[in-house]
Amino acid sequence: MKKISLRGLAEGLIGLSYVNAKSSKEVLELYPELKAIEKKLTITDVSISGFAACDG
Repeated sequence: MKKISLRGLAEGLIGLSYVNAKSSKEVLELYPELKAIEKKLTITDVSISGFAACDG
Protein backbone atom coordinates (compact mmCIF):
# COMPACT_ATOMS: atom_id res chain seq x y z
CA MET A 1 0.00 0.00 0.00
CA LYS A 2 1.11 3.53 -0.69
CA LYS A 3 -0.25 6.98 0.04
CA ILE A 4 -2.08 8.46 -2.98
CA SER A 5 -2.67 12.21 -2.65
CA LEU A 6 -6.01 13.66 -3.74
CA ARG A 7 -6.14 17.30 -4.86
CA GLY A 8 -8.79 19.67 -6.14
CA LEU A 9 -11.88 17.93 -7.54
CA ALA A 10 -10.74 14.52 -6.28
CA GLU A 11 -10.26 15.77 -2.72
CA GLY A 12 -13.56 17.65 -2.77
CA LEU A 13 -15.61 14.70 -4.01
CA ILE A 14 -14.11 12.12 -1.67
CA GLY A 15 -13.55 14.37 1.34
CA LEU A 16 -10.02 13.08 1.95
CA SER A 17 -6.61 14.54 1.10
CA TYR A 18 -5.08 11.08 0.63
CA VAL A 19 -5.99 7.40 0.55
CA ASN A 20 -3.91 4.27 1.05
CA ALA A 21 -4.08 1.99 -1.99
CA LYS A 22 -1.94 -0.25 -4.15
CA SER A 23 -2.21 2.16 -7.11
CA SER A 24 -4.06 5.17 -8.47
CA LYS A 25 -6.10 2.78 -10.60
CA GLU A 26 -7.29 1.02 -7.45
CA VAL A 27 -8.44 4.38 -6.03
CA LEU A 28 -10.61 4.89 -9.13
CA GLU A 29 -12.15 1.45 -8.58
CA LEU A 30 -12.79 2.15 -4.88
CA TYR A 31 -14.47 5.51 -5.54
CA PRO A 32 -16.95 5.48 -8.46
CA GLU A 33 -17.30 9.27 -8.11
CA LEU A 34 -13.73 9.63 -9.37
CA LYS A 35 -14.21 7.04 -12.10
CA ALA A 36 -17.13 9.11 -13.42
CA ILE A 37 -14.89 12.17 -13.95
CA GLU A 38 -11.68 10.31 -14.83
CA LYS A 39 -11.21 12.29 -18.08
CA LYS A 40 -11.07 15.55 -16.10
CA LEU A 41 -8.40 14.24 -13.72
CA THR A 42 -4.62 14.18 -13.93
CA ILE A 43 -3.52 10.79 -12.63
CA THR A 44 0.04 9.85 -11.66
CA ASP A 45 1.52 7.05 -9.56
CA VAL A 46 1.32 9.16 -6.40
CA SER A 47 -1.54 11.60 -6.94
CA ILE A 48 -4.93 12.25 -8.49
CA SER A 49 -5.81 15.87 -9.14
CA GLY A 50 -8.32 17.89 -11.08
CA PHE A 51 -9.27 21.54 -11.18
CA ALA A 52 -12.18 23.50 -12.61
CA ALA A 53 -12.93 27.20 -12.96
CA CYS A 54 -15.37 28.66 -10.45
CA ASP A 55 -18.20 31.06 -11.21
CA GLY A 56 -17.50 32.90 -7.96
